[in-house]
Amino acid sequence: YTKGVLAEDNAFVYNIKHALKNGLQVGVYFFSQAVSPKEAVEEAEYLLARIKKYNITLSVAYDWELIDNVEPGTARTESVSEDTMTQCAAAFCDVIRKAGYQPALYCNGMQGYLSYDLAQLSDVELWYANYDSVSPDFAYQIRMWQYTDAGNLEGVEGKVDYNLYFCDTAAE
Repeated sequence: YTKGVLAEDNAFVYNIKHALKNGLQVGVYFFSQAVSPKEAVEEAEYLLARIKKYNITLSVAYDWELIDNVEPGTARTESVSEDTMTQCAAAFCDVIRKAGYQPALYCNGMQGYLSYDLAQLSDVELWYANYDSVSPDFAYQIRMWQYTDAGNLEGVEGKVDYNLYFCDTAAE
């Protein structure tokens, strides 16, 4: 959060290999800390190098979140403007699309309504996070809804996120 270092999730390889081994369709997301479109492109290229040998059949998502659980003045993303957030998301998603994957944007309502200019990201699938509703209440069409971060999954220690993936089974 302070230096902008690219780092792979320690569980990535294990999780993706076992998901594929068990017949699951998989997608991935990248937790971005980009402060410029150039950095977002670097992040996308970093991610593509890690996923190229796996059968990714779902979205490749961009997840930029405000870091507010650190000492004020230490998160390098604190002063990123809404316009820059949109430019970063667009740059990341463009690289992902050109590599042959379906890009997605992970956001909550606050980000979706106030931080991103979603008109500039109209060709990107939306993955909406809202834990306070019994149904998704976002004004834009979404592909996936993360409805809790307090789920339980046999064989996994701690809480997990639960998501619903909306698809047209006739078309997919």
